[in-house]
Order: sequence, then structure tokens, then C-alpha cells
Amino acid sequence: MPNQKKVRLGVALEENDLVDVVSILAKNPKLANMPFLDGSNELPLDRAIRLECDDCIIEVLKDNGAQLGNGENQPNFMNIFCVQNTSMSDELSTW
Repeated sequence: MPNQKKVRLGVALEENDLVDVVSILAKNPKLANMPFLDGSNELPLDRAIRLECDDCIIEVLKDNGAQLGNGENQPNFMNIFCVQNTSMSDELSTW
């Protein structure tokens, strides 16, 4: 059996490898919007832009739904938490 290497999206972006990026996203398009779990929490489109990847890679990411992580496209979990806590406080005050 041939040895198949498992290529990760982050590595494909670092290597500016369009073929690997297309292959990875064809198997799992949701990866285009999942933050990297390497401690950076960076989104693939942000990383591709930062690494100055080929424009075709940027387009492939966008075609698979990738968004920038500038805060506008991501939910603000702190706001969600605060809203939930406020509504809980209101409910508790009626007891």
C-alpha cells in the first residue's frame, strides 16, 4: 500500500500549494472557515493573505465560503455571554 501523506491546510498555505489547498477543501469545504488550532486561532483566509499566497488560493478559499476574521464576520462570544447573563439576571430578579 502506498504511503499517503496527510496534508494539512495550514501547511498547504505555508507552501503556497494550490493543488493541496484544492484537494483538502474538496474533501472538507468547512475547513475554509475553521480557525487553526495551533494557538493562533487564525482563519485560513487571514493566513493566506498574511503569507501572501497566490491569488488563486485566495479565490479557492473564498469559493469555499472563507471569510476574514476581522471581527465583523465572526460572532462575538463575549456579547452573547453578556446578553445571556443579563436575561438570566432579569429572570432571577422576578423570583
